[in-house]
This record gives sequence, structure tokens and C-alpha cells, in this order.
Amino acid sequence: MWFAERCGATRRSVIRWCDGESRVPEHAVLELKKIVAHTEAVADRLREASSGGVVLTYRTDPEFWRDVLSAEFPAVWHRMIVGRVAADLGLTVDYVKGVQR
Repeated sequence: MWFAERCGATRRSVIRWCDGESRVPEHAVLELKKIVAHTEAVADRLREASSGGVVLTYRTDPEFWRDVLSAEFPAVWHRMIVGRVAADLGLTVDYVKGVQR
């Protein structure tokens, strides 16, 4: 679970936070706020850049990290945003093929 790693917590700790079994530490709250802000910015850029009825995403972390040099998150994070944008705009999702550089 990448969020747990990012916060320096265990997967079980994150599950406890989500289930309300334990209080979310302030550092994790701040990290989540950063992630939400970055996610919204990326979603806005994808909405603006989408053309031809298709929005692209990545199957694997190495593919994502290869093409997005400043990627701090896993490919699953990008796929989630792409899926949301595609649903909002009625777009088709496709995967990046081959080397992009």
C-alpha cells in the first residue's frame, strides 16, 4: 500500500485510521492533503489535454515512471484519476503503448 509507505506507517495502521479505530496522525493528514491537491491538479490537466475522445494511462509503475519524470505516485494512482476523468467527460481509456521518448 503506497500511502502507508509514503507516511511511514504500516498497512494495518492505515486500515485502522480508515476504520476509525485509531486517530490519523497529523503528518498523515498533511500528506493526504498534499495528495488530494496534486490529484485535483492532475485531473484538471487531463481534462484540458483530452482530445479525440481518449485519455491515456499506464499499465505498470515502470512505464509510468519512465514517461512522467516527476512521478511521485504509482501507476494505479494515475489510472484512478484517468478513470474519473473519463467517466466525467465520457471518454475512452487506453494504455500508453511502447516507448514515449
